[in-house]
Amino acid sequence: MDTTPNCQEAATRRDDAAISPYRTSGPPRGVALALVLVLTGLLLGQGSGAATPARVTAASQDSCLAPSGDTLGATDLTRIERRSGSLIELCAGTFHINDTIDLDQGTTLRGAGRDATIIRAAVLRSATGRVCGIEGAAMVEVNERPDGDGSCVAAPAPGVEIAGLTLDGDGASWPQFGINSWNNGWSADSCAATSDPTLHVHDITVRGLSRSWSHGIRLGNVCDVVVERNEIRAIDPNDGGEGIGVTTLPGSAVSRSEHVRIRDNIVDGVGGRGIVCATPSGANDPDHTARAISVRSNVVTNVGDDGWGIELYHGCDDSFVEDNRLDQGISVVESLGVAVRRNTVAQPQDASGFVGIELGTSRDVVAADNVVDSGVNHGIAVLAGSERDVERLALLRNDVRAAREIGLWFKSDDAGQQRISHIFAEGGTVDSTRGGLLLGGHGVALWNVVENLTMTGIALTDNAGSAITHAGIAADRLAVRHSTLTGNSDLVDWRTTPPANVNWEHNDCGDPCPDLDAGEWGERWSPPKPSISMPATAVAGEPVSYRGSKARHVLWDLGTGPARTADGTVVYPKPGVYRVTLVAWGENGQAASAEHTITVS
Repeated sequence: MDTTPNCQEAATRRDDAAISPYRTSGPPRGVALALVLVLTGLLLGQGSGAATPARVTAASQDSCLAPSGDTLGATDLTRIERRSGSLIELCAGTFHINDTIDLDQGTTLRGAGRDATIIRAAVLRSATGRVCGIEGAAMVEVNERPDGDGSCVAAPAPGVEIAGLTLDGDGASWPQFGINSWNNGWSADSCAATSDPTLHVHDITVRGLSRSWSHGIRLGNVCDVVVERNEIRAIDPNDGGEGIGVTTLPGSAVSRSEHVRIRDNIVDGVGGRGIVCATPSGANDPDHTARAISVRSNVVTNVGDDGWGIELYHGCDDSFVEDNRLDQGISVVESLGVAVRRNTVAQPQDASGFVGIELGTSRDVVAADNVVDSGVNHGIAVLAGSERDVERLALLRNDVRAAREIGLWFKSDDAGQQRISHIFAEGGTVDSTRGGLLLGGHGVALWNVVENLTMTGIALTDNAGSAITHAGIAADRLAVRHSTLTGNSDLVDWRTTPPANVNWEHNDCGDPCPDLDAGEWGERWSPPKPSISMPATAVAGEPVSYRGSKARHVLWDLGTGPARTADGTVVYPKPGVYRVTLVAWGENGQAASAEHTITVS
């Protein structure tokens, strides 16, 4: 069985013009990305993010393996690999390797601490060095073994931890990945998050990988992985380097990645994308997808100008991006059931960021309580293209400040083949959009086919252009209610035909608002009246049932985990007060919401 990971690299490489035609440039999109993090440490989380004690502690200097002093790398490599399959304790000091360290099932590779134990790539690689497929080598591999033809044969190695050390590429030309893992963790055609993950990478540093398209940690076709509290630095900073990546490719018994938890990491100085999930499948394609990818509480800085801080691209379904801090944007493209919550994207005003948060050709997505502050052309962009619509999207309490061109941008394709429909935007602000060379600093811009859009309780203030503008093919069925629209150069600017159906009620326009009601929506506002049935208190780690009233379409934001479209149960990872929102759309496309708070102890 041929499982060469990169044999379809050309097919999976992202084409920005086809996928997101609204972006003028983008980083190299080699989407054979995969993230292996096999960490040994103090914290191990459940799928919801809860932490449990790690299995091992720092290496004991009484029982550990000391560096040989051989800077050519053959001696240390051999001595480390002889212990694979058991506990490998490395003393403080610098080890040199001239080829990949292969870790077998059940191996713990543990150093004396990331600042104490260094594994450094030797300048020259072993003459017998092997490469899996057409890719470069990894410093540490936890995956299938290669055969003599350079392809890969199945030999999964679950139960591996890597902790308490630094992997230093040191600018050597041969390593392309710090840690690489493929086809690992699957014992059957199902996957669940557990307290004993198949791969656990924690409390390490990966740095100094200079080859083009290098990755700090790369995972493909993996199940139940935790990557936490690591530092990924200086990974191909001038080109397409990736910090932590998850992907899938066909050719294996299971060609999916599921339940990968990426949390509390620092990613700094990568050329392409900081943290990425990318697959060769798109929305509605059940094969080769990734799901349940959680990206939580990471710090991503100094990503290349055309890169993304965090990206979920092409079939990374039922995933969530929460509580991250970035100086480059977040992108969710062609992925279903994703939640983007409580992230901060902040750039200097003279930065060259394109979009703070991009939501492209996706459905059933929640973006809630995010802050986008300065340095981007567009604060939040909802984009339809690639022959797919955007449907059922909830934008809740997001704040966009001082974008250059547009604060909140809805854009479908210019030909009118795709549409953006059933959008509910509630609360939050779009403030002080500045206006750039191309566009006039509008608060909200509707381009082409945008319909069934309800905006309520939003403050559109002090923008250099209009509070709301429209261009291209006519939008239709627009509601603006209970909102503040003051300090803008104009209230509305219908550059083409005004929407045929508008509901405009209970807004604060500074001066008396004009009568902009039109059509059936202006004559009658009759959205559903959603209600939530859910307890007021719960215990962390215990399932909680929730149920809502019925409507044509519903979308749940439960305050944690992915977005939901049906009643069910949720597990809250830690104590706190969580805000729950149910959005309901009626047959006429009009929408309303209900809220509930639950206190978790």
